[in-house]
Order: sequence, then structure tokens, then C-alpha cells
Amino acid sequence: MVVKVKGREITVIQWRDEVHAVRNICPHQTQSFKGAHVRPSFTARPGSVGELVMEQGEPVLVCPVHTWSFNLRSGKCTVDESLRIRRYETAIEDGRLLIDVSS
Repeated sequence: MVVKVKGREITVIQWRDEVHAVRNICPHQTQSFKGAHVRPSFTARPGSVGELVMEQGEPVLVCPVHTWSFNLRSGKCTVDESLRIRRYETAIEDGRLLIDVSS
């Protein structure tokens, strides 16, 4: 879902028991993440050609426009490491989601 916090559009994503918050702009071509989906990351199996292994613990946000993907924990783009998404720290207190936009 996309929310506004202090004038900033932020995409909030729940991945299993984690809540992530990122700036609602894909740095690839400045598109919104509205409608994006989250999936596990994939890596190449060592010593193989074209065989991928799903990494259950690493959530990846996939842009709905051009399908570029970003690791939700690091913010790094999986296609071009020079790109990253702006991440915000989150916490849940008394059933409320808190997003730290101070930095």
C-alpha cells in the first residue's frame, strides 16, 4: 500500500512477519511502486549454468512498470547495483506502524 508520511509517498510492504517501508519511486525510471509485488530472490547455483536457487529469506520488490527488482532489506537493485531504493526504518508499537522519516 502507498501512504503519505510528512508529505512523502511511501510504499509499505509486509513480507511474512516483517514490515518494510520504501520511497514510492522506482529509481529506474521514476515510476510508482503502486501495484508492485514481492517475491523471494534468486541466485545462480554455484557451478551451474542457468540454474537458479530461490533464497527464501530475501524479499525482493518488483516494480510493476518495468519489472526491475530491489532487495527490501538492503535497498539495492538486483539488475543494476548503482541503483537503490530509499528505505525507512519501521516499528510496530501498540498495534500501530511507525515509520522513521527523520533521516
